[in-house]
Amino acid sequence: MQNLRMPPPDFDASTAKPVSLAVVGHAAVSHHFRVAEFPQFATKTPASGYFELIGGMGANAAIAAARLGADVRFFSCVGDDALADQIEAHLEAEGVNTSGMRRHAEKQTSVSSVIVDGRGERWVFNHRGSAILEATQALDVAALQGIDVLVVDPRWCKGALDALRWARAAGVTSVLDADIAPQADLEALVAHADWAAFSLGGLRSFAPGVIGPTGLGSPSALGQALLQARECGASEALVTLGEWGVRRLNDAADGLEATPSLRVNAVDTTGAGDVFHAALAVALAERQPRAQGLRFACVAAALKCAGGMGAEGAPHRQQVEAAIRDNPAP
Repeated sequence: MQNLRMPPPDFDASTAKPVSLAVVGHAAVSHHFRVAEFPQFATKTPASGYFELIGGMGANAAIAAARLGADVRFFSCVGDDALADQIEAHLEAEGVNTSGMRRHAEKQTSVSSVIVDGRGERWVFNHRGSAILEATQALDVAALQGIDVLVVDPRWCKGALDALRWARAAGVTSVLDADIAPQADLEALVAHADWAAFSLGGLRSFAPGVIGPTGLGSPSALGQALLQARECGASEALVTLGEWGVRRLNDAADGLEATPSLRVNAVDTTGAGDVFHAALAVALAERQPRAQGLRFACVAAALKCAGGMGAEGAPHRQQVEAAIRDNPAP
């Protein structure tokens, strides 16, 4: 496991040089519907709003990192179709370098439907396009040269694994957005990731049976599952718990350290985890102290929930820094 260097305690983000990130992951065109509440049975439900956005775990993270001031390269597999045109144009408008997007003729780009209720909670129905679902070619890791931090998600497992292996060999810090995925995929990716940052659903997928099917899980269960990630090969293991913040397995691997979130009125929680991972990667690239970087990521994710639909709600750097100043951690 890589030993991650920590910066001096007097780190000042305002004097940090711009950092370079690569994001290897999923992109989709996402159809968002707003409803007052989720129906309890199959029925017709009127929507109070509709938005077509760019989504997907990797694309959301790339947008978020760019808004936080990083130079971002994005790598994904898409079809050679109008949906891919939309994704590429939107990412380029956000300042993301899309030269790593692979277009595949006669393959589909991913699409999603996202239903958001009045509390900001969401149901996501994703159709992973054949372009990424069937992708088997190796990632061109030469295009990763010069980055400070790598971010991957499990939707393009082979590409993510190629990138993680390159990063570990090159001594580049990596962050795995460990969301819901087949257990075998997560085990393979966690083994090569420096930071295994799980959603609660992703942690259940990685360690089935350790955490119950509902609820947040007990501290001992969370700790046991995160310890499995450390034993698998990750240097750091944590789980995001939405409004309850983050729990990280401590250095002694015998307990959990908590980082609080920021209380907000949530408009849409879609993409909050993607923003968290992007902000964590930016903090690591800037060599922020660990506690400061985790707080930075938690606040960025909370502001996304209050800021709007999908990645459109991702905050800019000044917003995150102002919220941290105005809301010191307890």
